[in-house]
Amino acid sequence: MVVMGESRVQTPGRWRLCGVLCLALVALAQAACWEAPADRDEDRTEDLRDDDARNEDPRFSTVEDLVLRGQYEEVVTILEGLLEEHPGTGRAELLLGLSLHEQRLYSLALPHLERSLELAPFQRQEGAWYYLGWCRLELGRLEQAKEAFARHLELVPDEGDSHFGLGLVHLELDQLSEAARSFEKSIELNLAALSAGRSIPSSAIAKAHARLADVHLAEDDLAGARQRLQECLAIYPAAYAAWYKLYEVCTRLGEEEAAAAALTQHELWRARVRGTPEPSAEEEP
Repeated sequence: MVVMGESRVQTPGRWRLCGVLCLALVALAQAACWEAPADRDEDRTEDLRDDDARNEDPRFSTVEDLVLRGQYEEVVTILEGLLEEHPGTGRAELLLGLSLHEQRLYSLALPHLERSLELAPFQRQEGAWYYLGWCRLELGRLEQAKEAFARHLELVPDEGDSHFGLGLVHLELDQLSEAARSFEKSIELNLAALSAGRSIPSSAIAKAHARLADVHLAEDDLAGARQRLQECLAIYPAAYAAWYKLYEVCTRLGEEEAAAAALTQHELWRARVRGTPEPSAEEEP
């Protein structure tokens, strides 16, 4: 069930109401790879690396810089060449899949992410399950997406964004109680991470409140949806699509003044975030 026409997956250049808690892409000592938040490293008992010394290829340093700058097309070109010369390099497969994912080329990303999980262990290999979850969700492979997010959570149980992704799968499948539990768990883990001193964007918490509003809407609980949208916007007022949802909810509740105020905020924030002229009152986010 896609609610109000929003995309499921965060991608560059669009507002991320249902996107991810941004998992950092940082350098490893010997290669560029997906990195979970740094405090997870303390829990690891092994320093898993590829058995193959090909990961020392200096092109990984270039790839690392390009990934951090979001230059994914260049990353794809370099890694395709590297894999042609040295097939079976796990980090390269993961980074290639990640870069294709970030370009919304989900069907192209899938085989590289899957391949990275079949190869020799390396640091942060578990990140492939995370990106597999988002790719499969975007492609509508809901049961497979559920499996990927669940597997990632077995390996990284404190990752709030995988709970959020799992919640989106449940929402698509109209499994409303399961969706609500996943979104609540995402909020819980992100708040705990903030309390522990980790840097968590406010949008990561706000988006889960917004999706809980979708659960309430699916249950025809307008008051509950209004409350969750208000919580979302108190945390992250730049969420202009949530302002539009609040406008619709207040309209259905007969709260004309609140609806008008929400629509005004939607138009103002949409123009500010997107840098475009203010839309008409009839335009949906």
